[in-house]
Amino acid sequence: MKNKKMLAGLIVASTGAMLIAPMAVNAESGTSDASVMIKEGGTTEPTGAISFVDVTTSAKINFADTTLTGALLTAKENTPGTAKIKLSDTRQNVAKEGKYTVNVRDITTTANGFIENGLSLKLASANVSGGGTHTHNSPTVGTGSQLVFSGKYEAGVKNKEVTLNPTLTIPASLNTSGEYSARLEWTLTPEI
Repeated sequence: MKNKKMLAGLIVASTGAMLIAPMAVNAESGTSDASVMIKEGGTTEPTGAISFVDVTTSAKINFADTTLTGALLTAKENTPGTAKIKLSDTRQNVAKEGKYTVNVRDITTTANGFIENGLSLKLASANVSGGGTHTHNSPTVGTGSQLVFSGKYEAGVKNKEVTLNPTLTIPASLNTSGEYSARLEWTLTPEI
């Protein structure tokens, strides 16, 4: 029996020693990379464009029928405010101010043209609410290019619009009734 107690004491003593022994802690290390691409400074290239939106339809001018009286007459637009110049300005990263101009000239080649018969077409363009801000000219349309209005890039204003407010002066000397017309050439010149 003495042997059994001794063996049991030895097992308890050795188990206790195992639980009490300190454990070793080792530090670890590792590596990782960090990188950055540094580019040479400069301006971002402009993108997008400014263009007419269906100028053939939107800038068509229809005057009210007018009866000759032997006096100087002024014909007004059949439905005031209908004739417009509409522009789409999708430009971004515009250098300078992104200015543009719109010019017009009469390129009529028929005998019943306004100019050929002494009729005088005048434009008095004006801004349309929400359609951007423009500087206006009031040209009498001739065969040479005339500035109608100018503007510049406006952030957030993609759809630009100007009403033309045309009037047609009919001279007292015109004594032949009939249909008179003009063919207008519009030029949009952007500056980026």
